[in-house]
Amino acid sequence: MIYSAEYANAGTLTVTTGGTSQEVFDRNVRRKTLLIQNPEDATETLFVNIGASAGTTNGSIELAPGGSLNMPQGMMMTTQAINVTAATTSHRFIAKEGV
Repeated sequence: MIYSAEYANAGTLTVTTGGTSQEVFDRNVRRKTLLIQNPEDATETLFVNIGASAGTTNGSIELAPGGSLNMPQGMMMTTQAINVTAATTSHRFIAKEGV
C-alpha cells in the first residue's frame, strides 16, 4: 500500500505564553500525519495534548529535549485539536501536520 500526504501546515513555532496551553492545530478530519518535536537544543520539556489543553498535570504527553510525537501515515490518526505548552515564553518547537 502506498501512502501520500503533503505537509499543509509545517514550521518552527514558539510558545506564545509560558505555562499557558496553546492550540497548534485545529480539529482536522483530513489529517493523515502529525509530528511535534521538542528540539535537541531545548532546555526544558514540551507538553503536548490531543483534544484538550496541554499541561504538566493533566495527562499530556511529555517531550524531553530531542523528544517527538510522531504519528505517521497509515496508523490510527486523531482528528482532534493539538495543544502544547512549555514553561518559558518563546520556547521553540517543530510542528507538522500532513493532509
